[in-house]
Amino acid sequence: MNKENLSAPTDNKQQQRDDRTQELIKHLVHLTANRFTGYVRINFSQGSVGRVEKFEEIKIGNFAGVGKAYRKP
Repeated sequence: MNKENLSAPTDNKQQQRDDRTQELIKHLVHLTANRFTGYVRINFSQGSVGRVEKFEEIKIGNFAGVGKAYRKP
């Protein structure tokens, strides 16, 4: 076996991590452009994106407590 064959799986994993990170960045840019008012929690696992959670606060109009923020998971 030569060195190129041994490094191929590592390069593939690195490429997948890079792809996931780039996809996450695209989504964050989209949220920012659409005036996202919440927050995003990103958990990393061994250097790559493991889990992403998005929380947004919205205003409730015609309910008791008009104008209070409601947290939408």
